[in-house]
Order: sequence, then C-alpha cells, then structure tokens
Amino acid sequence: MPVKKEARPAVGSKRATDQQVVNSITRAVKYDMVRQRRDEWERGMRLLPVPFAAMLAAYAVMLACGVGA
Repeated sequence: MPVKKEARPAVGSKRATDQQVVNSITRAVKYDMVRQRRDEWERGMRLLPVPFAAMLAAYAVMLACGVGA
C-alpha cells in the first residue's frame, strides 16, 4: 500500500488558511455594507429637497387660492 504524504503546512506553502479566508471575506462584507450605507445616505441627501419643494408648491397654490391666508 502506498504511503500517504502529509500536506504541506499552509503557512510554509504561502497558501491562505481557512481563518485568513474567513477574515478576508468578513472584511469585504463589512466594507461593502459601509459603502452601501454611504450610497443610501448620499442618495437620500440628494432627494431631501424634493418633499420641501412639493410642500412649498402646495402652500403657494393654497395662498393663490386664498385658503391659507
């Protein structure tokens, strides 16, 4: 029966260990979540004036019709 050789240690062969892979994936997911939150925040800030402009337009129409005065 042939003798089975042991695998080289991951550190000695410059291969990533399971823990290094997990850490790398965790960092990538955290970075992506931060980027997604930042993108949502920036999109929200761009759309922020829209409701105020709509309310201002509605108020102007009300004043023009004599309802709010």
